[in-house]
Amino acid sequence: MVGRLGRLWYEHRVVVVVVVIVLLAAAGLVIASVFSGEDKEASAVDNALVQAQRQTTKGDYDEAYSKLKDVENEAVSKTEKVTLYSELSAAAGNAGKLDEAISYLEKRHQLDASTINLDAEVLGGYYERKGDTAAALQQYKLALAYYESLPQGDIGTQVTVTGLKGRIAELEGVQQ
Repeated sequence: MVGRLGRLWYEHRVVVVVVVIVLLAAAGLVIASVFSGEDKEASAVDNALVQAQRQTTKGDYDEAYSKLKDVENEAVSKTEKVTLYSELSAAAGNAGKLDEAISYLEKRHQLDASTINLDAEVLGGYYERKGDTAAALQQYKLALAYYESLPQGDIGTQVTVTGLKGRIAELEGVQQ
């Protein structure tokens, strides 16, 4: 009997292994879908984010901002709020509503302080567009310190550092 089973295993082991892998993968997908809520409809915030992205692609920044603004109070989790505030800031900035863009980044920073350095360059741009050179410089210097603290092997980081240094030098020249 063992000889026969051994021979069957040897002859069909690839098929058995593939079947086991497929069954385990299917079970994993079922479990993942239960815990991720894939069967649920997308939230109003998720739908608004998609719609706003479409509007931004079309260049309709006011409509993108409006779509996001409509669902501002529907964000439930901290993560959802942090993401929504970032997108609201970008949409407001694109629509020329700089005070609102700044306000949304400040709300984002209150919820998640780790975003302060990530947003400093953008915030500097908003202040610069408003004509507040001192605030722009402060944010650009914060961004520069952050990017200089990162590993410098990445070409994108190097380009950002070079750009920030140039922008800071230019604004410092204007300020004097």
